[in-house]
Amino acid sequence: MRWQDCWVLPCFCSENQTTTEAILSAAEDAARTNSFLLAVACGESESNNLRDIEAEHKLIFKGFISFSSSLDPGVAESVYRCDGAGIETILNSNDAYYTALNSAKSAGIIKDESQIITAEQIRKCDRGLFIANAPYYNLFLNIDDSEWLDIINLRRMGNRVTTVTAERINELEIMNESDVAIVPESSSDTLKQTADALMLGTGINLIADGILNAKTICRRIGSVVTYLPVAIIIMLIASVFSACYNQIPALRTQDVLFGGILFNLAFACSLAFEPRNAKNIRDCFPFANKQPSLNDFIYPLMYGVGGGIVLFIVSAATLSYTCTMISLSLLLFLYACSLGGKGGVFVTKRFGNRILYLC
Repeated sequence: MRWQDCWVLPCFCSENQTTTEAILSAAEDAARTNSFLLAVACGESESNNLRDIEAEHKLIFKGFISFSSSLDPGVAESVYRCDGAGIETILNSNDAYYTALNSAKSAGIIKDESQIITAEQIRKCDRGLFIANAPYYNLFLNIDDSEWLDIINLRRMGNRVTTVTAERINELEIMNESDVAIVPESSSDTLKQTADALMLGTGINLIADGILNAKTICRRIGSVVTYLPVAIIIMLIASVFSACYNQIPALRTQDVLFGGILFNLAFACSLAFEPRNAKNIRDCFPFANKQPSLNDFIYPLMYGVGGGIVLFIVSAATLSYTCTMISLSLLLFLYACSLGGKGGVFVTKRFGNRILYLC
């Protein structure tokens, strides 16, 4: 948060009812915003020594100092990016009610006041009713560690993967119960050893960037691992068909070495260094399932077989190794473009990888 201080209501104490109501009204209005109020008063004493028991202590109200807070624009952006990726942001706050309300609403964590619940409300609420409504609350106020742990466990019971941030040694149990624990760099060595990830700074924007980087890395690895077998299948199928139909080999040894190593190396490197795209945070991993299924291999296998047949037809029709090599490079390029897209090469929108087009 960015903090800025300002003066609010510089009026003086009076027995006038109108002045009293104005003071209370201003204090109430400030309390409903992201403001922390400090009353300013001064006292006068006729005594020369403050230890004098006869000293008169009269405090005269002078006004308020209001410390208002405003969120960094990056906070709301990070919450929005996480929400687009299906990641729900939940806040545990010890701030005053309206301060926490306005901060969470400005950040996009909550939409209205109905998504807030306080520790007092939790303790008075029926257990079954709270369990039923717990997924709806995104802002929890003044709850202790045991209640926060209970909320995390309720999220996990709903088949949600939970990630928590921790700064205190008392939160070790919460870190152990969550799926992923993140701590700042300034944390103690015990927390660092227990955590799954270390933030080299503060703010939810670092968490969003970490998720984006992780998805980008997984996408790069998945693209390279998927690309290389398809390239091998294309050349293998073309060679097999050439042998079966007594045609001249579709690819000579030098062509295999040149096309199989140089082309594949160029395209694989372009996929391995694919630029980071902000849209990746909203996309699923190349293999989102914990265990690969048969459907994950259907498109690569079909493209590899089909590409091999096309390469054989080009070779048999042109009897030109140059045309065959050009066809191979185009087939590899089109498949590299289709990686990460849904529905194949004809509907994908993979135009951000300039390295691929350069290759």
